[in-house]
Amino acid sequence: MGKRVTKRYEWSPQLKRQVLAHQYWKLRLKYSKGCNIPWSKLENLRASAQLPDHAQLTEQQIIPFLVNSAPQLKIQQKQHKSFRAAYLEDLANAIVIMSSPHLEAPHMEHARTLHGKQRLQMLIARENSRNLFRKLGHILRGSTAN
Repeated sequence: MGKRVTKRYEWSPQLKRQVLAHQYWKLRLKYSKGCNIPWSKLENLRASAQLPDHAQLTEQQIIPFLVNSAPQLKIQQKQHKSFRAAYLEDLANAIVIMSSPHLEAPHMEHARTLHGKQRLQMLIARENSRNLFRKLGHILRGSTAN
């Protein structure tokens, strides 16, 4: 479970789980071939990827899981923006309910959606400004390196 990150794909829990699942199957295949990989590392990856327990799989049984995980990862990487938007929407709703628990009542649904939309706009604005500052940083570092 390395700390490698990419700026190509926007972070979302679904994409993270799929990346961890792919890493798990690659390491699990190496483990079944006899490489020295700690079982605790495999278990942490499996739990983080929310995969069921596959303790008794052979090398031949692991290969189809690995072969299937790569195309699934590619599909989810293509949908990274929609996953990020859904994550931000869920995050905004959770923040609203956490800050104002009384809005969880059914008769307060209109106010909850209104506050949720405002919070979502704030989160999107923060993301956009962060991306803008990142791009500006790249431009400035590029111009000073020349």
